[in-house]
Amino acid sequence: HSVNLTDLALWSFVACLVQGVVSIVLRFVIHDLRVHVEADHASVGIMMASMKIAAGLLNAAAMTY
Repeated sequence: HSVNLTDLALWSFVACLVQGVVSIVLRFVIHDLRVHVEADHASVGIMMASMKIAAGLLNAAAMTY
């Protein structure tokens, strides 16, 4: 429900920022993330995907009213 293009760009920036913060937090929570992914541990990939999807859903819910 953006009013204009500037509003849309601002909310897009906020959404990208939230996704970045989620990625950084998950890297601190899951130690050796790269090693787990390279070792084909599917549970780590599923957790990363589900947390990023959850953050995306929260972003979408926060941007609509």
